[in-house]
Amino acid sequence: MNKILFFGFLVIFLQVGIGEIVVTEEKICGENFVRSVGGKTYHVFLHKKTWKDAYQFCRSHNLTLACPKTSKDNDELYQVLRDLNLQDKNFWVGGYRGLDWYNQTVWRWTVDNEEITEFDWSPGEPNY
Repeated sequence: MNKILFFGFLVIFLQVGIGEIVVTEEKICGENFVRSVGGKTYHVFLHKKTWKDAYQFCRSHNLTLACPKTSKDNDELYQVLRDLNLQDKNFWVGGYRGLDWYNQTVWRWTVDNEEITEFDWSPGEPNY
């Protein structure tokens, strides 16, 4: 399984549609790469942003940070990066640090607040 780097400067956004997905070359803001894999459309923006800024940027464009919840999702996302020759770069995904019922720190997905139970973290991650 390929490691997905958690922190860095690339921002990957996910747009999930119902039915047929149409990929356009329309740029939302600056340099933008669009790829469809596994029924999902990924927008890759080459902008240096904090996680919070990336999250807010997504929301303002009706997108979400990518949330690769399964090994298949992880592999598909890695394929997008490999296709763009960006597989060794860092980027943000839609995970955040929250608390469980016992006030223990847990990682959750932004799209549904579910606890992250499966993720192929890079060595030393998460470190935030």
